[in-house]
Amino acid sequence: MSNFTKLSISLFVCIFALTSISTATVMWTDPNGSAGLFDWANGGSDTGLFGDPTIVGNTLTFAPSNFKAEAANGEMVEVWDTLHFDIIVHPGSVITGIIIEELGDYSILGSGMVDVFSTVTVTNLDDPNVIYTNELTVNPLMPVDIGDGIWTAIGGIDNIEVTHIRVSLENGLLALADYGSIAMIEKKVVGDSIAITIIPEPATIVILGLGGFLLRKRTK
Repeated sequence: MSNFTKLSISLFVCIFALTSISTATVMWTDPNGSAGLFDWANGGSDTGLFGDPTIVGNTLTFAPSNFKAEAANGEMVEVWDTLHFDIIVHPGSVITGIIIEELGDYSILGSGMVDVFSTVTVTNLDDPNVIYTNELTVNPLMPVDIGDGIWTAIGGIDNIEVTHIRVSLENGLLALADYGSIAMIEKKVVGDSIAITIIPEPATIVILGLGGFLLRKRTK
């Protein structure tokens, strides 16, 4: 890996932190609505790369079409977005966890590097001082500086019992290319690339693209 690439690894973290401090929100076409087990509200993302969800039953499905970083000839290109929305479950249920899974691909022609940043935060809106956060585990281990292939990211929040939450998913992609080289990384869209699903009892986890909420009936 060149000195250019090595020095840029820590720079990605700094850039992402600075760009995500404050920005206008791109609201969904339908930022508020109701599904089978829950209502959603204030749906949107910071830069609009996630796009609008499609709601089928208790599943919110996203299919971003241009969530991609591509660099060439000494460039460093970073793209990012933060998805955020509120969930209010209907009476008689609670949310006990969230699992998130992402999928993408990457390629490096010559000398360069690609990286992924993905963190989920869940805020209990009934007690905003209670915040859960977790960084997703990326495979292969990032950053990657050679070859091409598929990357996945998985993680989540569990062991909670809440009825009114705010979900935030921070995503960043970085591509660095030395002179005479090309580097690319993207979220891969194969059918529905991102889905967030509310799951009723029994307490089993279903992963569809990007994630599943796990619900269980509140014990009386």
